[in-house]
Amino acid sequence: MGKSKLKQIAIAQYKISPLASWLIGLKTGLLISAILAIDFIIPMFCFISFPLLIVPILFGSTVEHSLLENKIPLTFRNSLKAFSLYFRQSFFGSFSIIRSFLWSLLVFLGFETIISFAASQIMQYTSPEFVDAMNTFYSLIEDSSFNMNDLNNVLTMNNYVLLNYACIVLFPSIYAAIIFFIYKITRYAITIYLRSSLGEVNNRFVSYVFRNVTHNNMKKTLRSYFSLHWPLFVLLIIGLVGGTVGGFFIRQDVLFVLTFAIVSASLLVTFYLPFYFSNQEALFTYFDNDFQKGIINITNKLLVDIQKNIDLSNEEKEELEKKISSLNNPLDDEENKDDKK
Repeated sequence: MGKSKLKQIAIAQYKISPLASWLIGLKTGLLISAILAIDFIIPMFCFISFPLLIVPILFGSTVEHSLLENKIPLTFRNSLKAFSLYFRQSFFGSFSIIRSFLWSLLVFLGFETIISFAASQIMQYTSPEFVDAMNTFYSLIEDSSFNMNDLNNVLTMNNYVLLNYACIVLFPSIYAAIIFFIYKITRYAITIYLRSSLGEVNNRFVSYVFRNVTHNNMKKTLRSYFSLHWPLFVLLIIGLVGGTVGGFFIRQDVLFVLTFAIVSASLLVTFYLPFYFSNQEALFTYFDNDFQKGIINITNKLLVDIQKNIDLSNEEKEELEKKISSLNNPLDDEENKDDKK
């Protein structure tokens, strides 16, 4: 029943303006893919471009798409304004980039440790070429004058044994970290709508509310998220695997293949982005009541703690108790206003 309601909300959000959704989605995906492709020219440029360009672009497109309900035209000026909102203090931490990156790093290290141990144990006893290549590799590392060309030559020598080993170990680990990172930032991106609805509210408070609500409803949160966003991860995996295979046919170079796979995945995911934005809005709408209850409960608890830990006068205590009561019964304030009228 819940899934059916969620999907109905998502379809309704998409039907508001399908053409505009496709324009925003394609524009966002192609722009992000073009930025990622700079890594072909400047290796590892993504570490700079991702926090400074890609994430703000994704944020701006999210805001831009949410404005479709108000019939706001898709102009360059409005796009630029939506992009700039990312750098306002009220939206700091909208994607929880640092936390997501650290979790993804742990995922990478975990996969890399398990896969490298298993692969090295197997190849050590089945491939003498692997042992020779590893000895050459360690000798190179000890030489302080080695460069990337030397490293690539070692990886491709001995019938590509070491290159194959590096790909077996690194690529699944990196891809697992990328997939997990995207999962984390897209799930946390729902706070964009929460921040917008609350106005000028402390960022830590918004983050605490979001984590509190989602953790208390973890099964419901995950089930709802993946029921809408599963195509994102299917396309992502297909793009990464297909891009890896295609990249090897073009050039036997680890950085090239990795970049080719990431850009391929980004281009493939582009075709899901028109639905991604609608689905994100649907998820926020679906959990809106839970967020409102969470805000009331958390604020109530904070006010009670203040009342217990700070010496207040009788008048101040009565005023604070009224505020706590109004939080438990938010309609009371409206009724009192109507009575006064």
